Amino acid sequence: MRSVTFFTSTTIFILGGLLAVLGAADRARDILQGVPFTAETSKIFWEMKILVLLVAFTYAFFKLTWSIRQFNYCCILLGAAPPPDGDAAELASCAARAARLANLAGDNFNSGLRAYYFALAALCWFVHPAMFILATIWVVLVLYRREFRSRTHAALLRAG
Repeated sequence: MRSVTFFTSTTIFILGGLLAVLGAADRARDILQGVPFTAETSKIFWEMKILVLLVAFTYAFFKLTWSIRQFNYCCILLGAAPPPDGDAAELASCAARAARLANLAGDNFNSGLRAYYFALAALCWFVHPAMFILATIWVVLVLYRREFRSRTHAALLRAG
């Protein structure tokens, strides 16, 4: 839960920063366009890029806060578990519910992290559209490899 709460609080700061940049769009755009290799961007496209980031990080925030709530529900279930010498069926049912909640919480945490990955790729759009495309493809390939072709994935399959 510490990781989830860290990312959730960080997301609040990112959203605040993005809103501040949106409020000072002209000044921020002028600063970035002074950097070599950046593409010229109109004010409307600049604001659209900020809005894309706002949407991505808002999505991340909702996924992460939902993950926190699910982890809390899981903790409540574990605290309310019957004693170890209780009814075996009741123990199994409680364990299955807690495991399901922990799995759902982990899935939502992963979704929040994926939003971060894609938002980082979207940051490349501020430099150049081609860099944004390449970064997005790179993120997709990295996520695919980690989720379906990694040693971690193989270890999880063998553990089950």
